[in-house]
Amino acid sequence: MRKENSDFKTVYLSEAGSQLENRDYFGYIELDYFACWVMASSIDEYETKISAEIVVKNILDSFLLKPGMSRRHLSAYIREANELLQRESKVSRLKASVMIVVSDYMSFRWGSAGNVHLKVIAGNHFCVESEDQSYYQQKINDGTFPKDRSKGFTERNNLTQYLGTIDTFKPFISSRQELKELDTMILTTVGLWEHVTDIELLDATEGTKEPQEVIDNVEDLLLSKQMTELHNYTIATIFINKLYLKEKKIWPIVKRVLLIAIPILLIIGLFIFFHIRSEQKQAELLKQTKSHELLGNQYVEDGNYKRALEEYNSALKIAKDIKKYNTKSLDLKQRTSQLLVDGDASLDKDDLTDAKKYYVKARDLIVDHDKALADFDLGAVSKRLAYINSKIYISDLTKLGDTQLEAEQYDAAKKSYQKAKATAVSINDQQALKDLDVKLNTATSQQDAAQTNIDKAAADKAAAEADQVAKSNPDKAAANYEAVAKKYDDAGLPDKAAQMRAKAAESQTEAQENDDAQQVEVALGMEKKGDSALANKDYTVAIANYQAAQSIYQTANQMTSVLKVQQKIDAANDLKKAEEEAQVQKKAEEAEKQKAAIEKAAKEAAEKEAAEKAAKEKAEKTTTEEKK
Repeated sequence: MRKENSDFKTVYLSEAGSQLENRDYFGYIELDYFACWVMASSIDEYETKISAEIVVKNILDSFLLKPGMSRRHLSAYIREANELLQRESKVSRLKASVMIVVSDYMSFRWGSAGNVHLKVIAGNHFCVESEDQSYYQQKINDGTFPKDRSKGFTERNNLTQYLGTIDTFKPFISSRQELKELDTMILTTVGLWEHVTDIELLDATEGTKEPQEVIDNVEDLLLSKQMTELHNYTIATIFINKLYLKEKKIWPIVKRVLLIAIPILLIIGLFIFFHIRSEQKQAELLKQTKSHELLGNQYVEDGNYKRALEEYNSALKIAKDIKKYNTKSLDLKQRTSQLLVDGDASLDKDDLTDAKKYYVKARDLIVDHDKALADFDLGAVSKRLAYINSKIYISDLTKLGDTQLEAEQYDAAKKSYQKAKATAVSINDQQALKDLDVKLNTATSQQDAAQTNIDKAAADKAAAEADQVAKSNPDKAAANYEAVAKKYDDAGLPDKAAQMRAKAAESQTEAQENDDAQQVEVALGMEKKGDSALANKDYTVAIANYQAAQSIYQTANQMTSVLKVQQKIDAANDLKKAEEEAQVQKKAEEAEKQKAAIEKAAKEAAEKEAAEKAAKEKAEKTTTEEKK
């Protein structure tokens, strides 16, 4: 058994730091022929599920079912965990970084997706260091960022690969690496290695005899830095105290074969070496080109065309050294990104004509090359082009409104400004809204001033005409003066309006006096008609005429005449009442006479009936006696 004939000692530490919950997870298992260590760090905020724990447990379960350390095995373990996270992402997308290390107790291989680190220490130096899948690592590899963390270190969590992604998933699987006794394997999550440098990690392992000592030294170092905010951190240390050694029974045979084959193999090896070296260089250049292109595609999807342009330029620069590499698609992406970046720059400078030109060219390229430029959002480009067209429309309407305002076409100018304002509201252009509000206020003020002058001239003319009418027809003068007063009010001249209302009051008084005199004449005629009707004992007609005359007297404020006519009305009412009472008495007497006549007739009829009845009874009695 390999496990029984080797000595691998594992110790780990996982803490929440200053966070409320620890979302890191570590687990390992040692079988007879293979051992597996898995460390994961959650990079989502889902509260009810810890993605790191799901990943570690799933990978260890897969390892138990099919243990192995080939590339195919490690790729299968990680891909199954990725698919599980995708299935579990029902409410929120689950995401995690992972590092898996598998050993056959003689060598090891690792696979990763994200930024969990693996380092193997031999003596006092790193013999193996993993590379994470992040934008920061890419920039270190291409020389943009230095390894001393002095630049770009904030991009360490900008991952290009991680578990739970819905994009193309390509985990890294290492080649098989040899182990030596007394080697130390260390796995760390980003919460630890972002604060502990490589030099500090080497110092923490120096002179240690147990893995727990390494853990304690690293944690003491971490906590001594007294960070105000400390993320979840996890570290696992594996001491390789003893390796499994195979029996070398076939070594003498192999030695003899090698003595014969070495010269041949040297020649073949040199040829293969230089060929492979060339192919590896080409493969590495191709990998870097594809990496830049994929990162550029991601920036395009995010709408960050400036960063996308930088990535495409880097990809094209590297692609020049690749043999027979077709850069047509990459050229299209670079050109389209450049047009969009230039369009944005022109838009920032309010150069709308150039901005539209660049965006139209970009849109046409996306339409003509829809497959090669599938990552570019035609809808977003069209939307931005519509925004630019709206800005141009606002500018044109504003210029038209300025021209109309200079020509004193106030309503037309305000209409142009209002159309421009409505368009500015639709695209949320706050600066244009402020400018148009100022222009609308200016147009309104100028229009009001012009209208005031027009209204005053019209009111002055109407006042002169009202004065002429007042001389000949005071009845109409009051209404005319009131109309003129309203015009002065509309023109904003209250003093003039008050003068016109005073004239209106004078004219109304004069007209009222004339009207009262005419009404008194009418009332006198009505009063005479009442007197005539009273003389003829037609009291109802008399009272109606008196009341009509009294109403006119009251309107004309002739109170003496009102009282005099009231006396006549009272007298007519008395006479009418006496006449009505006499008529009622007469009718009562006639009714009494009629009643007495009816009673007399009834009495005579009763007496006649009684006499006839008595005669009949007498006759019947006589007849009876005769029969006897």
